[in-house]
Amino acid sequence: MKDDSLSSTPRLSRGAARLLISRRTLLILESTTQEARTAKQIAADLGQSVERTWHHLRAMIAAGLLIEAGERQRAGRPQKLYRVASERFFVQAELRKGTVGAQLSKMLRVALEHEDQSTGELFYFDGNRWRVEKAYDPLASVEDRQHDLWAFIRLSATQRRELATEMEALLEKYTSNQSLTAPRSLVRFASVSLPPEFD
Repeated sequence: MKDDSLSSTPRLSRGAARLLISRRTLLILESTTQEARTAKQIAADLGQSVERTWHHLRAMIAAGLLIEAGERQRAGRPQKLYRVASERFFVQAELRKGTVGAQLSKMLRVALEHEDQSTGELFYFDGNRWRVEKAYDPLASVEDRQHDLWAFIRLSATQRRELATEMEALLEKYTSNQSLTAPRSLVRFASVSLPPEFD
């Protein structure tokens, strides 16, 4: 997001930031981004009851994530339509512990520490540089393996931008072609500038 667009981007409260962690919230945002939808339509998209969905809709409206966007007549009764309040939101730094990124990082740490089925780590020289990879039992399934790649690389500002663009394209490739029946995976690409003490 460009800095010059932040002034017109809605700021979220702590409660709204917490709601963004919920998968149900993200599904509702996806359901109501292209067009306004009724609670019944949204519930059908989520595969949940209208009552359960309505409770979450009210919380999202109160938090400023959704708005009422009119009514639709259906069988003599008007049904309210809901849509996203904005296509972008800003969570301020002082709410960092409640941001989506912070919670996803926490989920990633928990998964790396507690769901790791590796038998150890393998340090090896690949002919060019030393590498570290998790080692697994040869019979371990693909689902039981965590795919971590780490490298210390000296990158110019141009190279960092190119890497970021390539990571976004790779993530988009798999996000747009995901299987709705496969188990969920947390995928994170990160490139971080190290402080001087690590140089």
